[in-house]
Amino acid sequence: MTQTITVKPTITIEVPADQVIISREEYDRLVKLADTRQWWTMPDLVARYHMDAQWFANTIFKTERFRKLLRGQCVMYPREGVKGYTCEPVAFGDFMEKYFPEIARQAMKGSK
Repeated sequence: MTQTITVKPTITIEVPADQVIISREEYDRLVKLADTRQWWTMPDLVARYHMDAQWFANTIFKTERFRKLLRGQCVMYPREGVKGYTCEPVAFGDFMEKYFPEIARQAMKGSK
């Protein structure tokens, strides 16, 4: 006669006092939060959206309609002696999502 025995081992893991274990969901939330705690510069935009700085300038920041929506709302435009644009991440991300069709049309005009 064969007997089956099920063993449920207990594993102990020592977590150093300066570290914690968190869920993947919490980790992802914290990563996103950290990413949106600072204003994005042009290199940040290029890395996130995979478009070059010239594309952002010509397609979005220098387009009159978009400039009116962005300036003073979620984008700081360059001033004398300052290079580049700076964006508030959450509001700029919302803008990109909301106006994607119009941005795409503007980009197509620019590529002709």
